[in-house]
Amino acid sequence: MAGVAARIGTTPGEPLRVDGGVPELKVDHAWDSNAKLAKITVRQTQKLSEQVRLFRVPLPVTLTVTGQKEPLRFTMDVSKEVEDFHFTLPAQPELVRIDPDFTVLAKISFTPPGPMRLSNHR
Repeated sequence: MAGVAARIGTTPGEPLRVDGGVPELKVDHAWDSNAKLAKITVRQTQKLSEQVRLFRVPLPVTLTVTGQKEPLRFTMDVSKEVEDFHFTLPAQPELVRIDPDFTVLAKISFTPPGPMRLSNHR
């Protein structure tokens, strides 16, 4: 049960509240070529109320970089209304996938920049 609790962002033994809906996440990506730094901004956009609060979501991301055998995998621990996550990479990613294995119960809006749009499937 602890694995399931970790996936949905609850503590084992803590009652699961389902009246709060699901996280609604707007994700943006930017690349700083001088610093070789990928920045991913995650915003929780669900309407907050007494029943709907900010969620804690372990959100996986993969970044595909030329010269790497496999995509680089990271998990972003989302818990605030707006958060920036930074990843130092050897080169600009060709592809960024948010929740690539569809393991997170959330509404995710991600529009990759420029040419990356043609190869992104989520």
